[in-house]
Amino acid sequence: MLSGIFFNATYNKGMPLIYQHIDIQAGSVISVEEARYLFQTKQASFIDARATVEFQQNRIPNAINLPYRSPREVKLKILDEIPRDRLLIIYCQNAQCTLAERLARQLMQLGYGNVSIFSDGIDGWSAEGLPIVNQKETGK
Repeated sequence: MLSGIFFNATYNKGMPLIYQHIDIQAGSVISVEEARYLFQTKQASFIDARATVEFQQNRIPNAINLPYRSPREVKLKILDEIPRDRLLIIYCQNAQCTLAERLARQLMQLGYGNVSIFSDGIDGWSAEGLPIVNQKETGK
């Protein structure tokens, strides 16, 4: 609760102080507002489908890099630590990027049934003034 109050005091879009549940259908496309809410309430894990070099340049905080083009064995190793029923929000660069949609399909085929796509991607996220981690901050 205190973190929500602090977040509201420091971030102009605010965070709900009362728990709300957003019903996201598997395979659905979510809006910036839904993505922000899920991020703030920690109800989902964010998966970045872009190449590692792009992920290192800028990403949603705490996102997991799972490049679409990485080998199946690499994906399985990364996914091993994520519960199969966890809500996964897959994103890439922007609405023109198809990596998120293609990775979401792969994840559903691997048994991750709670997968949605944030089609606005990192461009839409940063355009809303939402927090990002960039290469300058991490040195990577």
